[in-house]
Amino acid sequence: NVDLTGIRITVPAVTPGAATGSSGGASPAPPSSSPTPGQSHETLPMSSAAAGGSGTWVSTDTPHFEDCEDGEKQYFPPPGRISRGSEYATVGCMNINSYGGGIWKASQPARFGDGLIDLFRQHSYIGNVLRRGRVYDTEKHPSATFLMPAQLPGVHCQFDGESRFLFHPDQKDAKVQVSRVMQIPVVIGPDTQETAIGSSDGWLVVADMDAPGPDAAFIPAKHLDECKALCVRHGFGGFCVHKGKAHFREDAGDKLKARLIAKAGATFYIRDETATDVKFAFVAEPGPALFDFKRRLHEWIS
Repeated sequence: NVDLTGIRITVPAVTPGAATGSSGGASPAPPSSSPTPGQSHETLPMSSAAAGGSGTWVSTDTPHFEDCEDGEKQYFPPPGRISRGSEYATVGCMNINSYGGGIWKASQPARFGDGLIDLFRQHSYIGNVLRRGRVYDTEKHPSATFLMPAQLPGVHCQFDGESRFLFHPDQKDAKVQVSRVMQIPVVIGPDTQETAIGSSDGWLVVADMDAPGPDAAFIPAKHLDECKALCVRHGFGGFCVHKGKAHFREDAGDKLKARLIAKAGATFYIRDETATDVKFAFVAEPGPALFDFKRRLHEWIS
């Protein structure tokens, strides 16, 4: 029997842009987009090992457990209600808008580049299909902590398609912290159904797209750096390179991005001062944990 009694998940109390989700089967989910090929498939569904406590109730009358650290809130079991773990079939995260070979999707498209974890908590697979099809109701958070109490002998989970059993060798409370550590560039295939927007220092780059509108100016596109400099100098929002010419648009970058349409052979450049080069990088906060991760990664690859 699957029994999640005692398993707790906490997340940062304040998450910019985080959506409010349901308990895995109460309200309809917004429309979901199709899976995006080329993304890293990472899942962490959990179920606890049998501990003889399937009928034990876990009180969640208040939004926090007593042992929640400052700046954190409870995600599972759902706060504000009485809940027992045995009500749930699975709980975890999906870092791609595809799960189980594309069978399951996230209510908010899971994007590998947003640095957020897409958490879900699921009552019944059949009930979910009846309510919202093959779509999980998800919430986005920058990090999550999976807490396992000492009274459980361990926890079964799946990660990257492999089953694992997590336990504390001294039978104490244990936790698994999930957060973004590395930024890894990936190549997206031509059959992707989403607009692939690249990033370079100060620019967003979109292939085979244009933002239609009147030309503020145009010049031969022989030197890309010259085109970028002219765009910045005159305060244009971006420019389209097509058939050897650069066509400049006056509108702001966000407006240009919103009206992108397909145009074969064109490349559109949008001015964005926050954009950085896409390259491999360690993005976790500096400290002992990052140092230890780098050490273990180096040992593993060497």
